[in-house]
Amino acid sequence: RENMNNLYVFARREFRLASAPPKQARILITASSLYKLYVNGHYVGRGPNPTDPSRYYYDGHDVSALLRKGANVIAVEAYNYGDTSKTALKQNWGPGGLLLELRAFGKGRPADGAPILATDSSWRLLQAPTWDSSAPVNCTLLGDYKEIYDSRLEIQGWKEVGFDDRAWEKPRVLGRPPVA
Repeated sequence: RENMNNLYVFARREFRLASAPPKQARILITASSLYKLYVNGHYVGRGPNPTDPSRYYYDGHDVSALLRKGANVIAVEAYNYGDTSKTALKQNWGPGGLLLELRAFGKGRPADGAPILATDSSWRLLQAPTWDSSAPVNCTLLGDYKEIYDSRLEIQGWKEVGFDDRAWEKPRVLGRPPVA
């Protein structure tokens, strides 16, 4: 996107597990600036905690109980403050991005901790219509924007398996980490 300031994006990826889900599955995720994570419609968590952009880290979420044989979906509501910091603290600013990997662990797996899926060009994205990205900056200390949210524009079912996302955009892949 040309303008990434105050931008909310829905990201989703459906996938199939041919056999029973792994005994332990973990999602490793980070975003610039923030994310909310869902698996099969269930809220999993949010993050990352504010940090210096040169020291971003990822969060780990155990999703073992949420996966099932057959169709599954990972959905993320990602938010980007913007490219240039308007704050005194200079946290969570920079180009928007989402990085996620689902890993499987457990006895009998060919490679313990092997990735099942990761963010790539197979994901689908939509600028969230519920959030007004033209809202003004609310506070120059933290640099957050006023939140203007219109619940009438909610997209029902986007976090669920079977939602039709064919009209959504493909992401622009920047490369394998580490990348600027």
